[in-house]
Amino acid sequence: MTQANTAGTDKIDRASPLGMFSKFFGNWRGDLTGRLTAAVVALPLEGLNWVAVGLVFLTIATKLLWNRINQAIPGSLVGLVVATAVASLWHLDVPTIGAIPQSLPMP
Repeated sequence: MTQANTAGTDKIDRASPLGMFSKFFGNWRGDLTGRLTAAVVALPLEGLNWVAVGLVFLTIATKLLWNRINQAIPGSLVGLVVATAVASLWHLDVPTIGAIPQSLPMP
């Protein structure tokens, strides 16, 4: 019975974000700080759209804060709406997937 529980946990661990992280960085229980530092140093920072990076952090912060306030509406959805509204209202120069429709399509 212990083997079955361990095998099930191992499958969950490999499917979790931490499991995917360990696939990329190897054994995450090792020198995590050194590996993260190497990953950050290897990032191509020139040409990075810092406004888009700011919107990413805004989305993450909104998600984390919203999940503490309200559990009925997903925080990731609220974060996406907030970041879209900020980018749209302030006319930020960030890449978009497509044009935001100004009205609903006619049937």
